[in-house]
Amino acid sequence: MTKFQFLIFSFMGVLLGACAISPQAINLNPSVTVNKTDIGQGRSLNLTVVDKRPTKALGSRGGIYSDTALVTIAGGPEEPIRQELIGALSGYGFQVIDAANADVDLTIEIEALGYQTQGSKYPLLIKNNILLKAICNKDGAEFISRYSANKEEEVLVMPTASQNERMINALVSKALSALVRDEKLLNFLKRG
Repeated sequence: MTKFQFLIFSFMGVLLGACAISPQAINLNPSVTVNKTDIGQGRSLNLTVVDKRPTKALGSRGGIYSDTALVTIAGGPEEPIRQELIGALSGYGFQVIDAANADVDLTIEIEALGYQTQGSKYPLLIKNNILLKAICNKDGAEFISRYSANKEEEVLVMPTASQNERMINALVSKALSALVRDEKLLNFLKRG
């Protein structure tokens, strides 16, 4: 092999390596702020968060190995979402407990939480979406509602884990904020 051929093969290896995009496991840390009130009046609430998505990856970062360049949530989304909702609902005066005999049962199902890159040239379009379903049971009555958020962002370079973390956390925070500010849901939770 000549020196020239070695340089060509080395250059090709660098190019192919640049096309390979590594997977990312991001930390979910949504933030929801509520105006503290006592609408819950100390009623006990059993809160469950269930991930109903068919796949646990948010999506692929793209590249030639897109099947393995996945974006996931480290530890899963259920507990970070549950903890943020506990804080918000406690701020409304509900007492969140782990008990089947609570005054109210509230189940949040994560139906969608996605990450998608579009395009093969820069700028790339990053599309994120979330869909939550709230199922509330109280005294034989049931209330069901869905909360969604979508976000698109153009990027000039492939986002880092911290950039993807920022995008996903903003998206989840938006959907959770809509949930805890839903007057119909709150009225169902607080009625005697």
